[in-house]
Amino acid sequence: ERQKQTVQELKQGLTELESKLDDLYKKRIELIKRHAHTRKIISQTPISRPVVSNVELDISTFDTYDRMVDKVVTLEIQAEALEELAKKDEVEEEFRKMEKESKVDSELKAMKDKMNT
Repeated sequence: ERQKQTVQELKQGLTELESKLDDLYKKRIELIKRHAHTRKIISQTPISRPVVSNVELDISTFDTYDRMVDKVVTLEIQAEALEELAKKDEVEEEFRKMEKESKVDSELKAMKDKMNT
């Protein structure tokens, strides 16, 4: 039961992260568009060209975003693995229960047979 709850929490967190990543991706695209537009304006304005030509887009922001995407993908893979492990544990637990019940049934039958003889 606890594993199911953990898996549900991971799924919920994953959904929230995906939503935030979508927002960041949209913001990144918007930033790239703004940067391209600004560079175009700068290149078309001869007066400001020498002053502003040294302004460069900080690529580390995009690298950070890409690392974040990689982390989320890794988290998704881990969540899927946990989900599979939880299913496997549930099946194994069910087999253990059946084995215990089978042992109890055999012992009960043996006790009944012993009492009847």
